Amino acid sequence: MATKDVIAGNLRTLRKVRGLSQPELAALVGISPRTIARLEAGQVADPSINHVRDLARALGVTVDMLSESELVPLTIAVPSAARATLDTPEGWSALADVLDPRRARALVAFRDAAALPGERGVE
Repeated sequence: MATKDVIAGNLRTLRKVRGLSQPELAALVGISPRTIARLEAGQVADPSINHVRDLARALGVTVDMLSESELVPLTIAVPSAARATLDTPEGWSALADVLDPRRARALVAFRDAAALPGERGVE
């Protein structure tokens, strides 16, 4: 899948998850709603890195999360106190660490290295 198509799908998904309209997101980023619509439709062949960076920031994700792999909405129940943390760029980054298979393997390896004998591999 081309990067512009990944960005298009992720932009639409993240905007909807955040409960934003195209005009609302456009206002947050300082670009036109038409540009948002064209980005979401995959009609911009080479999206500006500045737009991608600003959109990622406004949506609380990294540029990598917005542009590298398809995101799908997921609903999970979390303690109310955790919700405020997860709705920040730092929270999204922490969640990405858990959900990214490469990072997850590294976290498991770190956990196992720090575990006491007999605790390794315990889920």
